[in-house]
Amino acid sequence: MIENRPPSKHLILIVSDELNSVNAMGRATRALLDVLESKGAAAIDSVDCCDAESLLSSEPSIDCLILDWDMGGDEEHAQAQALVFHARTRNEKMPIFLLAERRDASSIPLEVMERVDDFIWLLEDTTRFVAGRVEAAIVRYRAQLYPPFTKALAEFSQVYEYSWHTPEYS
Repeated sequence: MIENRPPSKHLILIVSDELNSVNAMGRATRALLDVLESKGAAAIDSVDCCDAESLLSSEPSIDCLILDWDMGGDEEHAQAQALVFHARTRNEKMPIFLLAERRDASSIPLEVMERVDDFIWLLEDTTRFVAGRVEAAIVRYRAQLYPPFTKALAEFSQVYEYSWHTPEYS
């Protein structure tokens, strides 16, 4: 479990075997990780799908999965597909982003496309723009987690006002 993380901080799992590579994709992935952390997110990085699957199983507070479609270097993308399917069995609504190259988009199977929320063309967009899209997806995801009254209580707890009654909700 990830300890000592404020509950308001987003927890993002980035899975890419390019994280330690000295190439354009490795630099762009690390830059995305840095920008997300500078925006206040906590990021867990993983270079292995088995490790990522364990993290998804043991850490229920992960708010988003960013997955490199080319994990493992296999032509069938079996590891990436398996991780997407595993993530969806654990959480149906958590945002999942695929890191891919635009030329790969047409070869992504329909079953995978139906289970991911968005694609990141990391070498074509700025890291700040991509980080903003990820952050917006997490905000939308978190907004639908609670029923109305619980959501109102959670928001009220962040106001720090003296009050002797419960908040209004709609």
